[in-house]
Amino acid sequence: MRIICIGSLKDKFSILEKDYIKKINKFTKFEIIELKESSGNSKEEIIKKEEKLIIPKLKDNIIILSEEGRNISSREFSELIKNDSTFVIGSSYGLSENVKKQGKLISLSKMTFNHQLARIILLEQIYRGYCIIKNLPYQRN
Repeated sequence: MRIICIGSLKDKFSILEKDYIKKINKFTKFEIIELKESSGNSKEEIIKKEEKLIIPKLKDNIIILSEEGRNISSREFSELIKNDSTFVIGSSYGLSENVKKQGKLISLSKMTFNHQLARIILLEQIYRGYCIIKNLPYQRN
């Protein structure tokens, strides 16, 4: 199980991230692959550069976080993560169409979150998903 994401977290989010990673590691081997944010003269140029960083890292059951993706319940999400999965979170510029074609598109909400908050929400849902899979009460773990 892994998350590929553009950019690193600010300190205030890192505390939450470490807590969820510790919890998730009780269920599965987990890693976060942070790729450097790209720069360029246009949004399209930046997205293309980031695509070149992301695609070589993709493997397994690829799940792309996108506002165009389908909203799913936590129970449906738990079904998605029963197999080893690679999640992708783009930068504030989003993801290229080529990256989006590589996997299943899901949305965390009809609302839009910045990529740092999306990462924490995704971690929480991965942890919740494993609690559902293992039939464990979420609040006690």
